[in-house]
Amino acid sequence: MSNKIKNQTKVKNIRAAIFVDLENMVYGQNNGHFFKINALMEKLLNANIFPIIRKVYGDWSRLSKYTQNFVENAFELVQVVS
Repeated sequence: MSNKIKNQTKVKNIRAAIFVDLENMVYGQNNGHFFKINALMEKLLNANIFPIIRKVYGDWSRLSKYTQNFVENAFELVQVVS
């Protein structure tokens, strides 16, 4: 097999980090819409992008209803007092 064919069939995996400021997303200019972390993670994985660092920042006493999806996607919940 030629080098050109080998290079075309080789898939490169990309490592990435995701940092989410949840308070800005919930209380900011999002017109009441909240993005779906599951959909984002699925798109990244389908593109061979593997987030190895996943952190979401927020005041969890006020944002507790948002924790489940982030925990299910292996995000570290970082407490930020506001």
